[in-house]
Amino acid sequence: MKFLWLAAVPVSLWTASTLLAQTKATKTSANAVKYADLVNGGKLPYGGNVTLTGQLQDLKCGSNAISDVITITAISVSYLGQTAQPAAPSIKGGNWTAPLGTLPADTAINLQLKITGTISDAKKAEVVDDLLADPLFLSNIRYLDTESKDKDAKVVDMLAQQLLTNISAPAGSLTKILGTLLPSCIVATDVTAAAIAGLRNTALVPLFAAPTRLKDLKTSLGEDMKLDGFNPSMSPKDIRKFIDTVRDSVTKGTYTKQGGKPLSLMTAQPSWTSLNTSQTRTIRCLRLLPAM
Repeated sequence: MKFLWLAAVPVSLWTASTLLAQTKATKTSANAVKYADLVNGGKLPYGGNVTLTGQLQDLKCGSNAISDVITITAISVSYLGQTAQPAAPSIKGGNWTAPLGTLPADTAINLQLKITGTISDAKKAEVVDDLLADPLFLSNIRYLDTESKDKDAKVVDMLAQQLLTNISAPAGSLTKILGTLLPSCIVATDVTAAAIAGLRNTALVPLFAAPTRLKDLKTSLGEDMKLDGFNPSMSPKDIRKFIDTVRDSVTKGTYTKQGGKPLSLMTAQPSWTSLNTSQTRTIRCLRLLPAM
């Protein structure tokens, strides 16, 4: 699944402030300091333009690597009492550079990093599964479904925006899930037009109806449809995984009817022409779910 709406949710996090001592060495005109050295007890120089350098994989929240959860797109570094804005940080490949400017002498520096990006592809399925296990999120999705029926696009967008705002609040479902994955960091998510549009076009609502529709479809087709592993009482999280399995095996031609003939759910088969609208919609639902 592509999780298009989740991919459009920007994530910002702030590392815990780190109090750093300064070296007593003679001041120099320019200083490059490795962030990993500071984390391991190193000191900051003073007297010149200080620049932090590091690798993305070394940035952590607690013991968890941030880059395992977030695809990092920007980094900024600041310290308490900073009076001038230094040059913009940069990211190139897996490395980053963040100018700090000139540091005050003989003063402990309270340093903090702000990191922004989007949820990594490797974590999207896990985050969605955690959302699908969250009663408040499920309640919000069902409310969106109920209130958006027969409404124009503006109203649907407003409802989608409210849902995203709810889960992005400090105590919202998405914020708490990311906070668990990134302990000791302050995590915030935002609402964008792309995320609203993605949520409006999502297959989350059909996902909730899928167990009932698949059960009805199997009852109608009888032995002509095999749904190994299907249980009508599946949770939204489990039905997502089941549909992913079916979709992948259908694509590979390994999911079959009882008679051994490949079962294609991409288009209705000639023998299925008697299916009613709900059943046809069920088949197409499996095709649409990757856009969730």
